[in-house]
Amino acid sequence: MSKLYSLYETLKKENQKTIYLFKSGIFYIALSNDAIYLSNKFNFKLTNFNNSIVKCGFPISSSEKYIKIFKNNNINFKIIDSSVNTIYSPKEFELNNNILNLIDSISSTDPDKLSVYEAYEFISFLKEKCLELKKLYNI
Repeated sequence: MSKLYSLYETLKKENQKTIYLFKSGIFYIALSNDAIYLSNKFNFKLTNFNNSIVKCGFPISSSEKYIKIFKNNNINFKIIDSSVNTIYSPKEFELNNNILNLIDSISSTDPDKLSVYEAYEFISFLKEKCLELKKLYNI
């Protein structure tokens, strides 16, 4: 049995009502009964995880779309990144993604190529994004 499925079974024993999505390469996947549930509810295509277990999933790049769908349908779910042994609630996952987007924005900006005006605008943009995150996540 795989480590991922063992973790799935352990988590399901703790909370049967939560759907667990595992980061696997460039996808988030659901296993076994969680996969069947998502397939029935949202028409995800089921594939084999192994000879006896099914899976379904979606690309990480589409995570915002599916998280919104799950939240709108009151799906209780958690995202597991087993590579770093972290389980994210939807709110923590969104915060993490927003912070990563902010970091990408900062790291992709070349300050040597900004005019004084553009630098001021960039700092204002960063301030607004930070204030939005603080308000949205009560931090």
